[in-house]
Amino acid sequence: MRPVMRDPPLCTLRELKDGTYSINDLADFHEAMDEEAEYNRRFEALRKRK
Repeated sequence: MRPVMRDPPLCTLRELKDGTYSINDLADFHEAMDEEAEYNRRFEALRKRK
């Protein structure tokens, strides 16, 4: 549900239900969001060190 709840959303619940996106696409969305969160975490850690 993270890709749907994101602002802006990566996809809609309707698109997940109607087959527009596959389970693999959903996994890719989650992976991209995890990477983004890690980059943000690292950036904040570096910013706090200065």
